[in-house]
Amino acid sequence: MTDPENDWAYQDMSEKIDRITDERNDALNRLDDVHAELIDTRLENDHLKTKLEMSSVINVTPAIKAWAINRKLDTADPSRQLNKLTEEVGELAEGFNKKKPDQIKDSLGDMYVVMTIFAMQLGLDIEDCISVAYEVIKDREGEMVDGAFGKMGD
Repeated sequence: MTDPENDWAYQDMSEKIDRITDERNDALNRLDDVHAELIDTRLENDHLKTKLEMSSVINVTPAIKAWAINRKLDTADPSRQLNKLTEEVGELAEGFNKKKPDQIKDSLGDMYVVMTIFAMQLGLDIEDCISVAYEVIKDREGEMVDGAFGKMGD
């Protein structure tokens, strides 16, 4: 025969253990959810960071130069690269005229790549070329005439 007091104590202890186990499992599940959210946030942040790093012209230009050097394009005939640039301008015009934003974006990117390689072939650095151009225009004054900026004195 069992002692009723011991049965009650056993039952009470068993209920407490079950409650503590449930609370622990709930806490672990919440911790898993928080951990999963942190991982998702970190992956998203890493993706955005990578996208930001690659979208910066300053960061992607060295990759373009390395790509060109690996293919020996930096020492190739610059007249061919100039022809390639005019081809890309044609594709840009086509995309613009047909209102194709993806083609416009691709053409502008291609033109930057081609101009970077063309500059290399001429012994120039595209970033220096851009800096020189900006220095020339940064303080320029003028006005819009027929949808185009006209500098003063023209």
